[in-house]
Amino acid sequence: MVKFFRKIRQKLLAQNRVTRYLAYALGEILLVVIGILIALQVNNWNEQRKDKIKSYSYLLRLNEDIDLILVDVDNSLKGAERKLKNSIIVQEALEAKQLPISKQENFDLYLSEYHQFYIMIQDAKTYTEMMSVGEINLIENQWIRDAFSSLANHREFIMEVNRMNTDVQMQNSQFFETYVRFRFENAPTDSAVSLPSYDFQAMAADEKFINKISKQSRSWNAILEMFKDYNSQVLQIRDSVQSELKKFHLKGFQ
Repeated sequence: MVKFFRKIRQKLLAQNRVTRYLAYALGEILLVVIGILIALQVNNWNEQRKDKIKSYSYLLRLNEDIDLILVDVDNSLKGAERKLKNSIIVQEALEAKQLPISKQENFDLYLSEYHQFYIMIQDAKTYTEMMSVGEINLIENQWIRDAFSSLANHREFIMEVNRMNTDVQMQNSQFFETYVRFRFENAPTDSAVSLPSYDFQAMAADEKFINKISKQSRSWNAILEMFKDYNSQVLQIRDSVQSELKKFHLKGFQ
């Protein structure tokens, strides 16, 4: 093709047709420029297509992360509800100075879980990855980007609250250990179980100990509300991510 155009130019020069030669040369330059622009546009389309595919892939993974996070949050919600319920039962029993048989299991479970403020909520791994490689902007929806950033901060706050509560309970362990010890049944088999042994009347007579229980009830109530807020935030993000995925599906992405 290049030889073909060169022959035309040479023929025009040989015929001393300079004006037509210049017009032809300009037309050839224009044709080359148009070709370059088309090539750049095609390349741009290809890059945009690649970004769309990657964005869709990230959204799918973010949706999977959200599902896993919701499992953790649901378990944490149930755990907080159980511990709040049991702490209230323990406080009421101690204040009444009697432990009904119907509440014995709740009482023992609370004592077994007294120090267990450990909470595990996994982070949105895909969001963390996107931030580390500088591809968070592939998620075009600004609200979703901001929401995942807020979720990461919220999670860190929850984990910090967990650490603080654990430290407080370990510091208060002397009140607990004064009345409670644990014994094992069926040890060291797989069916081994740890059971609390305690002096109920002595605990019921100790107002400071009961106050510790009441304060922990307040803590579990606050933690429960915190988890409810977190759960609501995660659900809202999930709905937004799934809404973005539907847009891709309408465009033929599967």
